Amino acid sequence: MTPSGSGTIDVSGSQKYGGSTTASPDLVIANHNGIYSCLATNTAGTSESGTIVLTVTGSQPTPFIPLTSYSVLIGNDVLIPCTVSANSAATLIQWQFTSNSGSSISISQSTTKYTLVGDSTTTSNLTINSAALTDAGTYRCSATNSVGTGSDSATLTITGSK
Repeated sequence: MTPSGSGTIDVSGSQKYGGSTTASPDLVIANHNGIYSCLATNTAGTSESGTIVLTVTGSQPTPFIPLTSYSVLIGNDVLIPCTVSANSAATLIQWQFTSNSGSSISISQSTTKYTLVGDSTTTSNLTINSAALTDAGTYRCSATNSVGTGSDSATLTITGSK
């Protein structure tokens, strides 16, 4: 049944549902409250299981970057803070950079270019060290918990010249 209580769920290509093959008759449900039952059909007919109520508690994390855009003079450092509220607690906070030319990288640890400071469940402060023109673009902070993943982003503009 669908979460509204009637109909059929097509799991093919779904982001909310998965599984349910004849070899493995299970259903994976991603963050969707509802009443579910299982229908099985073969040459002898169709049978329906009893219903089960699924209640999802909590919510996906909500990362927050205070500004939508940051600006820094070339050669200077800039800090982009990210705070996360979540129920249940976030288990992972990650940063991703997408340059103005479209290339993306994950920032998972401090390097000479990036410094990450935080507790990995409620805060993650990203510092871009010695900003260069190639550091201009979008910085996305994503947080994951048992319910899902949320994200927020900010753009960085580099001013000045070499």
